[in-house]
Amino acid sequence: MDDFTARLFFGFQIEAAWPKMLPLGRLVAEKERHLTALFLGEQDRQKMVDLVKTLPQPGFAIGPAGIFTECLFFPKKHPRCIVWKIDWLTHSDPFFAFQKALQDIFVAQNIVKEEKRDFVPHVTISRPPFHPKEWQKTFTPLPVIATGLHLFESLGHSTYRSLWHMPFIEAYREIEHTADMAFSIRGSTIYELHQHAQLALASAYPPFIGYFAKDPHVDTLEDLISDLNALISHTDSTIGCPLKAVSYHGDIKQGSKNVLEWEMIIDV
Repeated sequence: MDDFTARLFFGFQIEAAWPKMLPLGRLVAEKERHLTALFLGEQDRQKMVDLVKTLPQPGFAIGPAGIFTECLFFPKKHPRCIVWKIDWLTHSDPFFAFQKALQDIFVAQNIVKEEKRDFVPHVTISRPPFHPKEWQKTFTPLPVIATGLHLFESLGHSTYRSLWHMPFIEAYREIEHTADMAFSIRGSTIYELHQHAQLALASAYPPFIGYFAKDPHVDTLEDLISDLNALISHTDSTIGCPLKAVSYHGDIKQGSKNVLEWEMIIDV
């Protein structure tokens, strides 16, 4: 490569409740973990930076939110990396539509070839040496959110530099509060607020994922809080839970881009 070209790709910035301890492996640093949306290969940096400025906006303002559901090994026959698969709980269809639109733009420019295989959202966690059985045994589902899209330059050794960034509104974010624990929760509907609140709770206590309400019927903030507290009580009575209750606190506010915002306070 010369000074003007680089190995480039589009990647979604990812945030998760990463485990503090992981099995043996050449771990990708937390700040470098991402979801590759489209690999561009060796390209002229400035040409790509100019081109991405014309990209359409995705069909979501709030970044997709979901769960790491599986530990996979790519490629299957002779694994060279450990990846965690993502199942989105919110904005799944717009996410896949945006990824496909991104690919189509660069296929039309003859920069990449059309990918025939289904796109599987995943994040690379480790490279060899590793023991697949140990990684499989220790894997547990974890909440994950996408907070933006980057045009990344690969610098080698699993390190990357952002050349361009499109930020998303975060589905949830822990905030400082005089209470025990608090999160800012965002969603386009009450249902999304509920889903994102569940994920926020799971970021504090991952086993809570096993007790999520898959199809909650919530019409008001009071419904939402009542349902979350019922889930916490069920989790606590079944396996024990350090989260005690969500406070009947605050109001749902209308933020920018018609996004609903709610401050969730948790007793622990």
